[in-house]
Amino acid sequence: MQPEPAPRSLPDRPLPAVVVNPIHVEDLAHLHTQIATVCAELGWAPPLWLETTVEDPGGGQTRSALAAGADVVLACGGDGTVRHLARVLAGSGTPLGMVPTGTANLLARNLAIVLDAPAKGTRRINPPRRVRTVVVGNCGKLLAGLVLMPAARVDDGLLDVVSIGPRGIIGWLAVAARVLGRRRHGHRIVQHWQGRTVIISTESPQQAQLDGDPVGEVRGLRISVDPGALLVRV
Repeated sequence: MQPEPAPRSLPDRPLPAVVVNPIHVEDLAHLHTQIATVCAELGWAPPLWLETTVEDPGGGQTRSALAAGADVVLACGGDGTVRHLARVLAGSGTPLGMVPTGTANLLARNLAIVLDAPAKGTRRINPPRRVRTVVVGNCGKLLAGLVLMPAARVDDGLLDVVSIGPRGIIGWLAVAARVLGRRRHGHRIVQHWQGRTVIISTESPQQAQLDGDPVGEVRGLRISVDPGALLVRV
């Protein structure tokens, strides 16, 4: 496979190469756009895009990337794709990056790499600890004047997220103290995030609610905000 012409217009811009296994990617164009956008934000050259085939599952594409002068080679696939790239990159001095899109992604899991490619502005909740409840919203006041998310604003274009992970009565008392005190800073029991898109995943099905109404058991949620979509006169 012949590489595309190296797209660098400035000699000091790093050139990334992407070796992608198309079998594991539902929307290749979207993934290409995401990676190209990140490269542009970093001041890198547009990525060299190389797709694997049944006959050549990654080795030939990696050699083409090296011949084109790639400064980093991204593996978009599963463990098999990573293995073929790593075999060629070993000893070359060119680093390997990973955008895991395979089934198992064992190496990515062991390296604590997020197992999807969220778009710009996405925040992913992935704590090293057990969480009891996660609440996502754009306003934070509850009944009786309680404020669950002190930083929440209905018109700031951001979602606010709070995760609660108490253990026992003492833990719940600590949660109550933080809510009553309207504390916004992180804590091992109560943590806060903000983002335009929030992705929540669980190891087993969990009950989910929308404005207090049960929507059934889910293993994942993707929640996005549409800034400025609704005009409200107050």
